[in-house]
This record gives sequence, C-alpha cells and structure tokens, in this order.
Amino acid sequence: MATRSKSSPRKATQSKSRTLRRDPQDVLIRNVIGVLAFAFFGLFVVRPAIEPVKIVLRYQNLLNEQQAEGKRLRQQNNALAQRVAWLKTREGAEVLARESGYHAPNEEAFHIKKGPRSLSSLMPTTDRIQPSALPKPIQ
Repeated sequence: MATRSKSSPRKATQSKSRTLRRDPQDVLIRNVIGVLAFAFFGLFVVRPAIEPVKIVLRYQNLLNEQQAEGKRLRQQNNALAQRVAWLKTREGAEVLARESGYHAPNEEAFHIKKGPRSLSSLMPTTDRIQPSALPKPIQ
C-alpha cells in the first residue's frame, strides 16, 4: 500500500485556492461596474417608469386647484346673484338710492358724518385717567 506524502499535488492546489486573495484592482473594477450598472438601471429603467406617475400627480394637483377655484367662483357668483335679486326689490332699491345720496321727494336730507363705531371708544377708562381726575358723585 502506498502512502501519500503530505505534499501531494491535489492538496497543494486546494490550499492555494483557499488562500488566494482577490486582487484589489479587480475588486475596484467590479465595484465600479456595479455602481455604473445601478446608475444605468436607475437612469434608463426606473426614471422613465416614474415620469408618467409624476405627470399624473401634477395634473391631479392642477385639477384640484381648478376645482377649488371653480367652487369659490360659484359661491361668489351665487352671493352676487342674491344681492342683485335683493337690489331688484323695492327695499333694496331704496337702500341703494339712500347709500348713493338720493332721498324721496317729501323727505329732507341730512348729511351725518360717520363717527366712531362704538361709544365705548369715547368713554374714558380707568387705565387712561387718574383716580383724582374722576368727578365726585353728587349727593
């Protein structure tokens, strides 16, 4: 029976293949190719697939804005139509004529200047007046 020596050619090739390390230049080239393939895939496959979705979303937003504008204009139109209907009544025409400065033939017109909107702005408050300046009550 023949014994094999420790340095058989079969074991030597196995141990060499296990201990072989990859060349750093080969690793760099593979990584660069992988990044370029990923960029190519993203640029020429994913991006064109996303563009139609972007277009649909853009038009959907535009449609929503137009619908909101249309709703606002319809509400404004309804309010104006109600005002026109009211102005066509006798009361509305009279109010509009008085606001424009007209008066009925049997009336005397007075022009009253508009003052402050409320009397509370004319009333003195305690934070603006010293207590000694307040009038004494009549007994």
